[in-house]
Amino acid sequence: MVAAQNKNIDEMISVYESNFNSFVDQFISISKEPFQFMSIFISYYNFITFKIEIKTPILFDATCSGIQHLSALTKDIKIANLVNLLQIDSPSDFYQYCIDRILGVIADLLDVEFKNKLKQLNITRKWIKQSIMTVPYNVTTMGISDKLAEKFDKYYLDHADMLKLDKGLVTLEQTLEKIKLDLKRTKTPILYKNKIDKTEEEDKGKGSFILVPLREIKNSATPLYFTSTELLKFARIIQITVLNIIPPFIKLKKYFDGIINILSDLDLPFFWQTPAGMSVSMSSIQMKSHRLRQNLIKKSKPVSILIPTEQIDYKKIKLGLMPNFIHSLDASNIHILISNILKLKLENINLYTIHDCFASDYKNIAIIEL
Repeated sequence: MVAAQNKNIDEMISVYESNFNSFVDQFISISKEPFQFMSIFISYYNFITFKIEIKTPILFDATCSGIQHLSALTKDIKIANLVNLLQIDSPSDFYQYCIDRILGVIADLLDVEFKNKLKQLNITRKWIKQSIMTVPYNVTTMGISDKLAEKFDKYYLDHADMLKLDKGLVTLEQTLEKIKLDLKRTKTPILYKNKIDKTEEEDKGKGSFILVPLREIKNSATPLYFTSTELLKFARIIQITVLNIIPPFIKLKKYFDGIINILSDLDLPFFWQTPAGMSVSMSSIQMKSHRLRQNLIKKSKPVSILIPTEQIDYKKIKLGLMPNFIHSLDASNIHILISNILKLKLENINLYTIHDCFASDYKNIAIIEL
């Protein structure tokens, strides 16, 4: 074995050779990607033990590719540094940078009760990375809150029970216990995992939802719940904070919206050509709703169907442009990479790509870095 081998690797190998069940418990079961971990470990073990060549693919993943494209398009040096587009001494973590700013905004909130609630959440990179990532894709506040809600248990309370909880007449534990008893008695589901948009009953003031954070996102053992409105407020904090970090996004969106307004006046589709030469067109058609009733059956309910018109839906184009545009630039990276491989007349290269992630073996990984 190599003398300078990492001590962690030495320990893994020792446990692997002596007791595989312990190896599973100590390393595989706690790894984020157990199959990838096992694949890499076995490849490395076979290399140092039997000199078998390592063929496990090496992965390169972009640092928030959406922000990378935006910083390149707008030539924003500060943002380019945050997403590792420039040569710097140590890599930047854009997501952690955003989280630090979000925590700063929370610390300055005037609503003390809401601020204290948020401080009891373990706002980690793992939890809200995807919420941050989707901001340049024009995600809505509701979209962010729906993603955040995946780490909460959601319960529906009638108006009377909600008032008691708000006024402190009952504890959260008592409320949840009552919900469980109601569930047993009525045999109807009361726990909801769906989106947090308001129900018809909630709109009529008959009740509302509470969201109880899962253990993994809590900083304390104190009973804690959020309303749908509070989670939306938290989502708005994330959205506004990230947008303030990447102001070129707003300018670029206004620029695109202006172009779409002109095309709307001319009744023309929106299209562009990527750096790889691929033409992309957006020409969503407006749909008109028609209600139909079955004449043969008198008591039949009317059915609504959507009929395409000859009008372009420019509002829909505005909403979908940023994600489509950014994804087309991601696709360009792949197109250009393949084009360069063909130009170099390289054959039998192990290569795969998913969105902004590229992988190859150690012999060819340098090609991806070019």
